[in-house]
Amino acid sequence: MPEEKYSARSVRPCKGGGILVEGTFDNPFSMKILCRILLDVGKCAEKLGVARFFHKGCDITLYRNGRVDVHRVQSTEEAIQILDEVKVIVHEAFVQSDQNTSSLARGELSELDKVMTWAPTSTTGFRHSSTPSRRLFR
Repeated sequence: MPEEKYSARSVRPCKGGGILVEGTFDNPFSMKILCRILLDVGKCAEKLGVARFFHKGCDITLYRNGRVDVHRVQSTEEAIQILDEVKVIVHEAFVQSDQNTSSLARGELSELDKVMTWAPTSTTGFRHSSTPSRRLFR
């Protein structure tokens, strides 16, 4: 069997329908940058190294080390197509090993240094806060 793109493999059925596919990007993420990219579209816990957002009917979970989980897909092939799209969305957050890195990855983060953390306001929502939250995911 040929190796799948992103080392994608079906892990188990999802409670909400479909399957969970686990994959890995080639590079890890800068969580500071990833959290900035996903600021208005998802939840991000910089210190825990995990981010989560919803894309095309699927829950996407990204981990600092480059691992990614795609929930509620119908096949590994569908997950790979979604990962291709996710890669474009978060490409600035990849940590590069060479000198051809983006301006964000090189440390030009003047505004990103002021990124606020997510703090729960209730059981149903989140708000921005300058005070770090204790935990995002419980």
